[in-house]
Amino acid sequence: MFGERIVEAFGAVKHLFDPRNRMNPGKVVHPRPLDQDLRQGANYRPWEPVTHFAFPEDDHRFSIAAARCVGVGKCRGHEGGVMCPSYRATGEEEHSTRGRARLLFEMLQGEVITDGWRSTEVRDALDLCLACKGCRSDCPVDVDMATYKAEFLSHHYEHRVRPMAHYSMGWIPLWARLATAVSAPANALAQSRGTGGLLKRLGGVDPRRELPRFARERFTEMFARRGADERGHRGRVLLWPDTFTNNFAPEIADAAVTVLEAAGFEIEIPRRTVCCGLTWISTGQLPTAKRVLRRTLRQLEPQLRSSTPIVVLEPSCAAVFRSDLTELLPGDEDAHRLANQVRTLGEILTEQADDWEPPRIDAHAWSNRIATSTRSCTTRPTKGS
Repeated sequence: MFGERIVEAFGAVKHLFDPRNRMNPGKVVHPRPLDQDLRQGANYRPWEPVTHFAFPEDDHRFSIAAARCVGVGKCRGHEGGVMCPSYRATGEEEHSTRGRARLLFEMLQGEVITDGWRSTEVRDALDLCLACKGCRSDCPVDVDMATYKAEFLSHHYEHRVRPMAHYSMGWIPLWARLATAVSAPANALAQSRGTGGLLKRLGGVDPRRELPRFARERFTEMFARRGADERGHRGRVLLWPDTFTNNFAPEIADAAVTVLEAAGFEIEIPRRTVCCGLTWISTGQLPTAKRVLRRTLRQLEPQLRSSTPIVVLEPSCAAVFRSDLTELLPGDEDAHRLANQVRTLGEILTEQADDWEPPRIDAHAWSNRIATSTRSCTTRPTKGS
């Protein structure tokens, strides 16, 4: 491009200011061969560990998933999109999607990071990941760091004591179910300064956080008492009672019942307690998550066989069913049926009640919902919005 004489002049200037060749070596002056520093060169042979997730889009290989990142750096942006919140808060490369992907790549290479799943460097970099799945939609090459984090944590803490938050928040579906049964004393203990502070310390919760209040009555109990309206002319749907709505904010599900029945749907709920396993997945307790998901599939078998739409109010639960479920249980046809039958409230109204005129509401799309939904109603949940 420049010619031999100009390149020689470049070399002379570089030697004058950089006699030890430390600044950008091997590029313009005395360039290295094109195939010398390839990331995946002739000697590339990464570790191929056995994983819980199937990674079907990556030839079922974690090494290919971890190598998706090509360094574009969109995750380092400060405006627009939903990626990456931890980088925006810290401004540090290791807390960006790109930085984490690089560490996982190095872990599988085994040259810089030599202790594999036990690596504290990878663990610390993943620690601030919110598992929001924002990168799954915003990243140009579809890096899914939430899934990679869950996979890593599962192996990192295998047969080891976990952080207390994994036992408190990871098992919140169980604790919430027990606490809601005795909500008055549970709330009194959780909200008092003394016992509340103790619970936070034991559970690995920041002392500045307020513990949520458990509902006086679960949504499932409220629904069982009121009964279903069987006059729906648009068919039957199953309303998913997620842990957080059911035990902390049952009024949300009750409002959804009002909307769905007004739109002409007949509603049913699961006969027994069910869970999507989200908290176990996000804390890397994947064997437990798979057991929970298999039990859920058994409970939903009648609806899955009859192709009944499963209406999910919590975007994170919908994301689990549409993404994580089929990757954790890839050979289970019911898992794929559930992934296809899940609908958000906005989707079911748009698809099957488009002629219904609801009151005008404001739309807000969560990162989990954006990451796993390609339907046009993602930002237009109802016709009247």
